[in-house]
Amino acid sequence: MKKKYNLINLKTVKSTNLELKKLFSLNKSINNLCLSASNQTNGYGRRNNKWFSYNGNVHLSILLKPKCKINKVNQLSFMTSISIGNTLKKIKNNINIKYKWPNDIILNKKKVAGVIIETSSFVNRNIKWVIIGIGLNIKKY
Repeated sequence: MKKKYNLINLKTVKSTNLELKKLFSLNKSINNLCLSASNQTNGYGRRNNKWFSYNGNVHLSILLKPKCKINKVNQLSFMTSISIGNTLKKIKNNINIKYKWPNDIILNKKKVAGVIIETSSFVNRNIKWVIIGIGLNIKKY
């Protein structure tokens, strides 16, 4: 069965992850929601590293409610990275994509994309929700 995803596009947000968390706090029943923005003013990556967001690039967060334990969620980061890399290879032939575990996509020895996974608190190692944040700097490539 195909899952249906809803997409919300915004002009400017502090962070697509933060905006999605805010929406979820107002309506806990939402699921399979993608939120994108043309610009982020306060994007972030792992360990609160600043993610510089420029117009023309991809800033996207996806809310999921997978039925899995917390130890499986980490796989979403690398799976997302590989999916982005495979998509880039389909768009432009003969590019050399490399991956830096667990969440970086490297093109021409420069980080072109990053993935951040944020989850709910969990009970009995089961999670309630996951947000996959994706930053993809494609404008200059």
